[in-house]
Amino acid sequence: IYFFPMDLEILSGGCHFDLDCIKSINKSHISLNKKNKLKKKILLNYKIKKNFFNKCKPKFIASNRGVMKIIKESNYKINKIHLSYLLVNKNRNRYFEKKILRKKFYIDYQNFVILNMSINPYDHRKNINKYIEIIKYFSSLDKYMQNIKFIYVGNTNPIKNDLNNYIYIKSNFEDKFINMIYRLSDLYLDLSLSDNGPMSVFEAYMNNLNIIVSNKSLFSHDLKYKKNVKLIDPNNFDEIIKNIKLCYKTKNKHFVNKFDFKNNNLLQAIS
Repeated sequence: IYFFPMDLEILSGGCHFDLDCIKSINKSHISLNKKNKLKKKILLNYKIKKNFFNKCKPKFIASNRGVMKIIKESNYKINKIHLSYLLVNKNRNRYFEKKILRKKFYIDYQNFVILNMSINPYDHRKNINKYIEIIKYFSSLDKYMQNIKFIYVGNTNPIKNDLNNYIYIKSNFEDKFINMIYRLSDLYLDLSLSDNGPMSVFEAYMNNLNIIVSNKSLFSHDLKYKKNVKLIDPNNFDEIIKNIKLCYKTKNKHFVNKFDFKNNNLLQAIS
């Protein structure tokens, strides 16, 4: 039996390895009675899965090295762990000319575009408040405001303010459309507080973007030595600003040197 943990609930009792769903329930505005019922279901789910894994001893498939590390450190009887990047969608790694895409989306070619995307921005793990704080900071700087644009892609717009440097794009996450959004961007900004991905970080990497990635994201284990990737503390405002400015100053280049792998497949890119 092979088991592919999507959100590592089998290792924690929560949706993620650090009991994030329990944290979310505690922070929610629902009644205490509903909170207790939800927690009870989560812990029952954990107990059932724990019994299953201890009896069946499946072989695990880890989506990245961070997930593999957590599985190894768990209390389960692990048979074998395979590392496989199964979730990376090849249809989101096609080459498009940036100039053409900028024209299509009415974005000036001279702009420096910073991208972030999420299905649910209100999941506290996504740290959307810090992202908004960063956008507002740059909107207050005349020197940068005209050239730096922040794009957020998702089902819901998390920013209600009318900011000149912010663009919201509503999307159903269709592959070709998302592929084009990656290709028109310059930098992907991940500020996750905890995540067993996020997959968008790897997709951004495959599409030749500079990446500022949270050191709390598990994909950071795979990308931390890459030339176009910077690991940051997602709660350190000054560190985030410093690295964005660094990337902006080296516009159209990577943090160290140009590292073009637009036609490579994923296994070549991470080897």
